[in-house]
Formats: sequence, structure tokens, C-alpha cells
Amino acid sequence: MTGTTTPWGLDALDKEEQQNQEQHEQAQRILNEQYAACFKTTAGKKVLEHLKGITIEQPAWIPSGGSIDGESAVHHAFAREGQNSVVRSIIDRINAVKK
Repeated sequence: MTGTTTPWGLDALDKEEQQNQEQHEQAQRILNEQYAACFKTTAGKKVLEHLKGITIEQPAWIPSGGSIDGESAVHHAFAREGQNSVVRSIIDRINAVKK
């Protein structure tokens, strides 16, 4: 047995896993480029600014939130953070292409 061989003949699985990882990374790069192309247009920039304005630039949680028990305010904060996550994901994909 050599030092480069995986025990129990798992070399083929390692190679397949590496190929799958490379394909996944390539697919993500392509998707990032598509996001960047979409949002670099004038209309895309305006839409992204609007999305940022109604999500990540607004508070996700306000103390007391208008409810007596505070529970509905917490649920609202979780939903708002989900919205923020979508917009941040778009921004992250655009920035990945710029790097």
C-alpha cells in the first residue's frame, strides 16, 4: 500500500467527490455571474436598491413590537431576517463576481 492510496479502495469515491465539488463550484460561479449581469443593469440596480431599502436597511425587530406578549414581534423579526437573508445572498453573489 502506498501513501497516496486511500484504504479499502476508496480512491474512485474520492475522485468522484472531487469532480462533484468542482462541478458544484462551477455551477455556483455561473449563477453568481448571472446574478451580477441581472443586477448591473440600470433597472437591476434600482430593484436592488429598493430591495435593500425595504429589508436590510430597516429594523428587523422593534422592542414591544405592538404585541402584549411580544411573541408575535419575535415571529415577525424571524420573518424579516429571512427577507434580509435573501437580499444579502443576492449582494454576496454579485460581490463574488467582482472579486
